Amino acid sequence: MNMQSHRADRTAHPLSFLPKDVASFERYSRQMLFAGIGESGQQRLASSSAVIVGCGAIGASTAALLARAGVGRLRILDRDFVEPSNLQRQALFDESDARESLPKAVAAQQKLRAINSAISIEGIVADLTPQNAHELLSGFDLLLDGTDNFEARFLLNDYAVKHNRPWIYAAAVGSYGVTLTIRPGRTACLACLLEVADAPAGVEETCDTIGVLAPIVQLVSSLESAEALKLLAGKEDALKFLEILTAGVAPGANFPTSTARHSPTSPCAAAIPSKSTSALVRLIFRLLARALPRPSNPSATTNSFFVSASRPMR
Repeated sequence: MNMQSHRADRTAHPLSFLPKDVASFERYSRQMLFAGIGESGQQRLASSSAVIVGCGAIGASTAALLARAGVGRLRILDRDFVEPSNLQRQALFDESDARESLPKAVAAQQKLRAINSAISIEGIVADLTPQNAHELLSGFDLLLDGTDNFEARFLLNDYAVKHNRPWIYAAAVGSYGVTLTIRPGRTACLACLLEVADAPAGVEETCDTIGVLAPIVQLVSSLESAEALKLLAGKEDALKFLEILTAGVAPGANFPTSTARHSPTSPCAAAIPSKSTSALVRLIFRLLARALPRPSNPSATTNSFFVSASRPMR
C-alpha cells in the first residue's frame, strides 16, 4: 500500500476525525465504533466512577471488564486474601497471588493497573460496615455488588436508596445466577424483593457449602458489567431490571407470576408506593439463598434457561 492510499484509508475511518491522543483512540476504537457507545459514550465512561464491593469471582471479573472498557475511576473493596480454592473461578488472580496470600484488593489493584494504567484504580482492604459505608461508597456514580452475603447487600441497598445512587445486585451459586439493576425511585429495591419474612432460615447456601461453576460466574459478571456500561454511558433506556441465568432447569419450569407490592418496611416504599413487581423476582432471590429450584418437568432436559426483559443498546 502506498502512502497516499494509506492516508486515504485513515481519513475514511469512521472515528479518524476525533482529536484524541493516539494511545487512547486505539485502545477504545472498537468500543467506540459500536453505536451504543460512540464517542460521547466513551467520554462519559472516562469521566465516570464505580465502586465494587467484594472482589471474589463476580467482583474481580466485573472490575477487569470495566477497567478494560475505560471507566475512569474504580475502587475495589475486599477484606479477604487469595487462596488456592479461588483460582477455579476468580479469573483475575493466579497461583503467585495464592502462594503469597495477597489481599484480594491489593492483588486486584496490581492486576488492573497492568491492564489499564490510564485510569484510577484503588484497592482497599476493608469490610463494608454501617460505620464506614459513607466513607467508602460516597462520591461514586455506581455501586456494584461482588459480595457473597445478604448482610452486605442490604447495607449497599440502604446506602443506595438513602443517597439516590444506582446499584447492581449480582449473585451466583451452584449453576444459578441473577443480576438486578436497582435505580432508587424508579425501580424496586432489594428490600422490596426480599422482605425480612422471606429471609432464609439458618445458614445461607453459598459457594462454600454447595459449590459454584465458573461459567455461571462469568455470565453473571458479563451481565452486571453490561448494565454498568449502559448506566455510565448514559444508555438507561437499554437497561434490564432482572436477568436470571440457570443451568439444568427445564424450559417449562413454572414460576408464580402474581403481583407482589413493595414491602411496607422497604426504605424506598414511600418514594414509589404505586410500583409493583412480579413474585417471580422475589422467588428467585429466596431460591438463590436457599435450596436451588427443580424443574416442573424432571423428564425434560436443557443446558440452560434464560429469563430477561431486555432491550438492545442502541
